[in-house]
Amino acid sequence: MSSQKMTIKQRLTLFVAVVVSLQVVVAAFVFFKLSSTENHIKGVAERDIPAITALAQSVEYQLQQRIAYNRAFRFAIEAQADPKYTGRYEAQKSEFLSTGEKVGEQLQNIEQFLSAAALKGSPEEQQMFKQTNTKLGELAQRHSQWEAKVQEAFVALNAGNIAQAEAIDETIGAEGESLSLYADQLLRDIEVFTEEAVHSIEAQAVLLEVIVVAAAFVAALVSIVISRIILARIYDGLNKVSDALHVQAEGDFSHVTVIDEPGIIGELQKNLEGTRQSTNKMIAKVAQDVSAAIAVLEQAADAVKFNSDAQSGEIMQVATAVNEMSATAQEIASNASQTQQATEEASGKSSECQRVNSEAVSQTQRLIESLTQSSAALTELEKNSANITSVLDVIKGIAEQTNLLRSMPPLKPRERVSRGVALRWWLMKSVVWRSAPMTPPRKLKP
Repeated sequence: MSSQKMTIKQRLTLFVAVVVSLQVVVAAFVFFKLSSTENHIKGVAERDIPAITALAQSVEYQLQQRIAYNRAFRFAIEAQADPKYTGRYEAQKSEFLSTGEKVGEQLQNIEQFLSAAALKGSPEEQQMFKQTNTKLGELAQRHSQWEAKVQEAFVALNAGNIAQAEAIDETIGAEGESLSLYADQLLRDIEVFTEEAVHSIEAQAVLLEVIVVAAAFVAALVSIVISRIILARIYDGLNKVSDALHVQAEGDFSHVTVIDEPGIIGELQKNLEGTRQSTNKMIAKVAQDVSAAIAVLEQAADAVKFNSDAQSGEIMQVATAVNEMSATAQEIASNASQTQQATEEASGKSSECQRVNSEAVSQTQRLIESLTQSSAALTELEKNSANITSVLDVIKGIAEQTNLLRSMPPLKPRERVSRGVALRWWLMKSVVWRSAPMTPPRKLKP
C-alpha cells in the first residue's frame, strides 16, 4: 500500500509497529549481550576461580609435601643415631603420601575444569584452555616424577644408605624448585585468563551501555522522524480541507473539492463536496423562486399601472364634471345677482347660494388633491360615487331652476308667493348639494 493512500490510523499503527520492532531488536541484542556477559561471568565464577583455587591449593600441598619430605629426611638421618626418631620419620612419610594424594585430586579437578572450558567459549579461548590443560598434564607428570624420586630417597633411607639418599635429595630439591616454578607459571597463566575474562566482561558491559544509549537515541530519532512524516501528511490533508472551506466561505461554490486523501480526511473532503453540491442546488432553487417572484411583481406592477391609468382617466372626468359644475355655479351667481333687484330676500338667498358654491368649489379642489395622493382614496371615491351623482343631480336641478328663472317673466305682485316657494325649493336643493361628502367619486357612466 502506498504511503499516500494510508489512513491516519494505518500510519499510526505503522509508527507503533516500527517503534516496537526497533525496541524488540534492541532488547534482543541487549539480551544476547547480557547472555554472553553472563556466560563470561559464569565461566569466571565456575571455571577460572575454582581452577585458580585448586591450583593454588595444589601448590600449597606440594609445598607441604616438600616440608614433610624434608622433615622425614632429617628424622631418618637422626634415627640412625637415636631410634626414637623413627616414629617421627614414619609420621612425616605418611603425611607426605597423604598430601601427595591431595595434590593429585586437585590436579584432577583442575583438569576437569580446563577440559570443560576447552569445549566452550570462542575458538581463541578453547585454544588457550587446551594449552593450559597440556601444561597441567606436564605439571602432573613432573609431580609424579618428583614423588618417584622421593620414594627412591625413602628406600635409600630405609636401607641406611645415607650418602645415596643425600645424592637423590639434591636431585629432589632441584626438581622440587622447578616443579614449584612451573606450578606458579601455570597459576599465573590461569590468572591471566581470568583477568582477560574480567576485562572482557567490563568491555562488554561498557559496550552494552553504549548500545543501549545508542539504541535509545536511534529509537527516539526514528520516532521523531516518523511522527514528523505522519504529522506532515495529516497537516497536508487538513490544509486541503481548510483551503476548500476558505473558498466556500468566500462564496465561491463553483470549485469542485478534490477527494484525494484516504481515511477520515477523505471523508471530510467528500462531505465538503456534498455540502457544496447541496448549496448550489439550494441557490439554484432560490434563484428560480426569486425569478418567479420578480415575474409576479412585474405583472402586479403592470396591473397597478393599468389601474392607475384608468383611475387617472376617471379623475380627469371628475375634474371635467367639477369644472362644469363651477361654470354652472357662476351662472347661478349671476342669475342671483339679477334677481337681487327683484327682492331683498331673493338677493340674500342668492348671496348664500354663491357662498355655498364657493365652498363646493373649494371642497372639490381638496377632493382632487386627496385623489392624487392616495390610491386608497380612489377606492373610497368609488364607494361614494353615488353621492357625487346626487350632487350632480342637485347641480343639474339648480341649473334647470336657473334656466327656469331666466325664462320666467318679471314677477307680478300676485305671483310673488309662488316665486318665494320656488326660492325655498332652490335653497333646499342647495343645502342637499352642500352636504354631499368630499370623497373621490366613482367613474361616471357616459
